[in-house]
Amino acid sequence: MDISNKMASLVMTLLLLVGGLLIQTAARAAPTVSNVLPKTAILYESQVFTVYGQNLNSLYNPWIKNCRNLVKLVPRFGDDPKRIRRFRCTPFQMGNMDAKIRYTTQNPPSTIPLYIFTVNVKGPEVTSVTPNMLTYGQLSTITVKGNRLTPSTKLFIEHCWQMKRISGGSWTERKFTCWPRYRPGVKRGYVKVGWNGRTVLAKQFFTTVKGPTITSVSSNSPLVLGQKAYIRVRGANLSPRMGLTMQGCTNIQHLGGDKVAGTSTMRIFTCTPRYSGGTKKVVIYTDRSYPKGKVWEGTLFVNTPAITSITSDVIIGGQPSAFRGQPVNITVTGRFLSSNVILRYSTNTQPLNFVACYGMKGAGGNTVIRRFTCNATWSGYYNWIRFGIYDSGQRKFLPFQGRTTRVNDPRIRLYFSSVGSVTPRSVDYNKYVTFTVRGNGFWRRTNMRLPGCTGIRKLSGGTTTLQRFSCRVIRMGTLNGTILDGFRVMRRFSVTVIEPTPPPPPPPVNPPDPFVCSPITRRGVGTGANFLFDMGQTSGTFRLDYDTQFVKDEIIVTDENNTRTLFRSGCVGTQGFVSRNISFSTRKVKIYAVPNCDGSTTTTVWEVRANCP
Repeated sequence: MDISNKMASLVMTLLLLVGGLLIQTAARAAPTVSNVLPKTAILYESQVFTVYGQNLNSLYNPWIKNCRNLVKLVPRFGDDPKRIRRFRCTPFQMGNMDAKIRYTTQNPPSTIPLYIFTVNVKGPEVTSVTPNMLTYGQLSTITVKGNRLTPSTKLFIEHCWQMKRISGGSWTERKFTCWPRYRPGVKRGYVKVGWNGRTVLAKQFFTTVKGPTITSVSSNSPLVLGQKAYIRVRGANLSPRMGLTMQGCTNIQHLGGDKVAGTSTMRIFTCTPRYSGGTKKVVIYTDRSYPKGKVWEGTLFVNTPAITSITSDVIIGGQPSAFRGQPVNITVTGRFLSSNVILRYSTNTQPLNFVACYGMKGAGGNTVIRRFTCNATWSGYYNWIRFGIYDSGQRKFLPFQGRTTRVNDPRIRLYFSSVGSVTPRSVDYNKYVTFTVRGNGFWRRTNMRLPGCTGIRKLSGGTTTLQRFSCRVIRMGTLNGTILDGFRVMRRFSVTVIEPTPPPPPPPVNPPDPFVCSPITRRGVGTGANFLFDMGQTSGTFRLDYDTQFVKDEIIVTDENNTRTLFRSGCVGTQGFVSRNISFSTRKVKIYAVPNCDGSTTTTVWEVRANCP
């Protein structure tokens, strides 16, 4: 038995030694490579290569000619690292590239080539670039079709501004947008693939940029000196980049900006003709930022305003006249009157920039009639208003009947304002009074002074013939007042203040009926209640006794109008009382009994007693 055990132990030891030797021999076995896939790659695209073999370890070293950023990858989950290894790199040159898998030993140090192969690097292939006709100044979309069009595909077209690649696309189609600029004609184009500062030409092509064609240039109405003009350009292939110049026309604008104004058949410009009228030169350019591309040249006529009459609507005594402060409406008629026509005025002793008609403003009109309104402000020896027509566009006065209007033209006679009456003439002491003033020619500076009447203010709604003033009389006797036109006294008046008649005494108040308070007791079984209790007086000490027994109830006491709560017992099942000092405007209180406030049962018993103060 001992011999058998010794033999078995010896056999086991031999087996272990042989197994360890085999394992050690297998661990030292040199790696071998059977294949590397794929054998093709795309230019400037990162490619992952898979190495297949036996006994592979981290000492294997891949190499591919003209393939940058080579990185050995960590084995994937589920891969056998002795049989499969992966690496990645980006080829930057087309054609067949030599490649090797080498094995580097540490002891002794040496490099052993395990596998030699070739990688075919393919570049992009462009089959078409469409369209082959672009429109000048309009956003264009260009489509590139072919094979192996990577995201690094780029498009270049001569003089096509803001080239951008549209997101998305595929390996067979890429789209781009740009704005053709500077000048129409045949443009050279390129499709390239680039990466890390390197580019490869995929295709060279030519495209034609169509320029604009002008058929007409006109205005929406006759051009008037000093008035904003709208000029319409009609034709074909008109871009939002078009430019316009016009002799003597300032503030030229293309309405709405570069990308939204007009259409390809019509563009609208605005400007203001200034300085002089007559025939003016107009030039249209393909691009206002590159004004050498002239497309059209012609002329437009600018009309000069002319005045034929100036009339007023105020007539006194058969001649144009007005009271001081009276609204004056003036009508100017003529031809080609622009919105820049301004009515200016003077007195017989002051120049035209002197304010003689307050609040002058335009009141509408058109090219043949203009209306103005103001309030005459001066009187006395400043007894005339002379009007002149000034054109802010030309910055000069316009001629009228062969001479400038500032010399001797239609005038309006000014009269003093006058007061006819002031009412009332007698007022009550210590009361607010409204005084009514009637007359002619009242204006914004018409006012009233009355010592002994405080807080004088002009009431709204006054006219040139009627004004109202309000104040409170605080002095007895006779008060002397004045009606003023600015600083000029128009009328003096007097007011008599009288003692107001005292009001009659109030009627006697009958004493209240006598009332005797009686205590009240209320009970309830299963139901609640609310009732008024007359205490017989409005003040005193009020006492309430209550008993809610075992089932919880709530007792509430308020004033008659439920605006003030005197007492709340809460949800209780107990016996008690409450005493409160009261002071009411009425004699009554309201008492509420809320049964079964906690909802524990449907049967409850309660009792309250209200006592007299």
